[in-house]
Amino acid sequence: MIKNKTIWIVLVLLILINIGGTSLFSYMLYRISNERNKSDDALAKLSTELKKGSDLVQLADALENTASERQKIESYFVDIKGSAKFLQILQSYGEKAGAPVRLNNVDVENKTLLRIDFSTQGNFESIYRLTELLESTPYVADIKSISMNKVNISTDKKDKQDGQLWSASLSINLLSFINK
Repeated sequence: MIKNKTIWIVLVLLILINIGGTSLFSYMLYRISNERNKSDDALAKLSTELKKGSDLVQLADALENTASERQKIESYFVDIKGSAKFLQILQSYGEKAGAPVRLNNVDVENKTLLRIDFSTQGNFESIYRLTELLESTPYVADIKSISMNKVNISTDKKDKQDGQLWSASLSINLLSFINK
């Protein structure tokens, strides 16, 4: 009977050790699985951060590589500080065409465009040349109205052909205006 009792005790101890070992193994497997999930999450976050860093480096390179192109594009826009420069360009067009420009009104409308009203005098060809220069400006400008009148300043019949003077009133909207 002692033998049977000893065998039962050993058997119970072995079963308890087996249950304990299996429980310990399950617990360790659970902990390893959790740590693996945590490391996978950390690895995914690290990968995302590395990609963001890579994207930032690419953006910085793109900004550096396109600086001259962006500066060129920005030169086609006029801000409130650069409007004087545009008006000087307008007056230089008048001088180049032989039809000096007199500014009548400069106004910002709807915070998005610069309206310029001006007048000029000269022969027909010079006023026509001025409008051609305005149309070929690198700025986006909309010629809203042109009013031309013929003015004769000569009373001599011989000088009538050469003495024909035209006056014109023009109104343009500078659409490439940035109000900042």
